[in-house]
Formats: sequence, structure tokens, C-alpha cells
Amino acid sequence: MVGAAVLLKQIDPSFTPQQIIQILRDSGTMVTDATTGNSFPLLNLDAAIELATSQADALMNHAFGSATPIAITGGHGQLDNLTLLGGVPDYYSFTLARISDVGLALNYGGADYPGVELYNVNGTSIGSIPAGGVSRQLAAGTYYIRVLSPAHLAGTYGVSVDATPVQIPGANAAVAKIAYDSSGNLHMAYYDGATPP
Repeated sequence: MVGAAVLLKQIDPSFTPQQIIQILRDSGTMVTDATTGNSFPLLNLDAAIELATSQADALMNHAFGSATPIAITGGHGQLDNLTLLGGVPDYYSFTLARISDVGLALNYGGADYPGVELYNVNGTSIGSIPAGGVSRQLAAGTYYIRVLSPAHLAGTYGVSVDATPVQIPGANAAVAKIAYDSSGNLHMAYYDGATPP
């Protein structure tokens, strides 16, 4: 059993002991004891290696410094078929060239939803991203998304970022905007054209 656990840990060093035990259980071959009639999973090393490989996290993006970048092209950036490992955080980054209205979403089909948080370039949380996504106005700069799920969650997911640059209105127009800057401070601006007396 220890040798099997070591092999699985080599496939993905981020596997926790609980994940390794679960992989060994899930990949076991069910057998029935002829004497007692009890059924139990018998260790199946080939199946365990195959299951561990399918769950391995190839990105190794478990900290701000190793965040996987999301390239935004034409106002849209998306990463799909990402591996969700319970209890192991994943970090993603994206950069805005100017103040933008940004839609952020995590696409996960499981019954439970992992914790998803948005951070500024300094690592300060500026809000969560709930199931169904969220829209925010963000200043130019780099931002991070952290995905962290409870230990029992696993599977695949996708992350999407939609950014539309904010247009400053022309003369005699009025609009109010609220936005977080790259330090996480909230600002409000009101634009109004000059009205002659």
C-alpha cells in the first residue's frame, strides 16, 4: 500500500494523503470473500495509476507567483478543461490595459461550488466570484483569480474573463462610475458636460 501511495505521489506531488487514499479506493477491483460473502476493493495498481494520471494537475499553479495567465484577446479570455483538486488552490492572472467593465465566471458542473476569489496585484482580496459569475469595473493593472475547493471536490472546470474598456462620455453627458483600483481602493467618478449659463 505504501509503495502504491509513493507511485501516485510521483505522478502529482500536490496529491494529499486523503486524495491518494480515495484514488486507491476508487480504482480498486471489487472482490467477494467466498467465506464471509463480504465485498471489498482489492488494490489494482494499474487502474490507480491511470486514475491518478487523469486527475493530475499539470499546471502546478498553486501560488500567486506561479499563476497561469489568461490572455485576453478581443475582449475575451478563457481557459477550459482545468483540473480541480480538492483542497489545492489554483491561481490565474489577467491584465487590463485600461479601466474596463469585466465579467468573471467559473464554469463548474458539480453540485457544490468551489471558493473563487478575485485579488489585486498586491494580493489583497477585492471580492468573491459566485456561481453564475460577477461583473465589476476594474482599473488598468494585473489581477488574480484563486480557485480553492473543499477536499471532497474534484473534476474539471473553466475560467472566463470578458473585458470591455470603459468609454468616457462626451460633452453634456452624465454618468457615474464606481471602480476598484489596483490597490483594492474603491473610487467613484461623476462626469458631466459643462452647461453654459
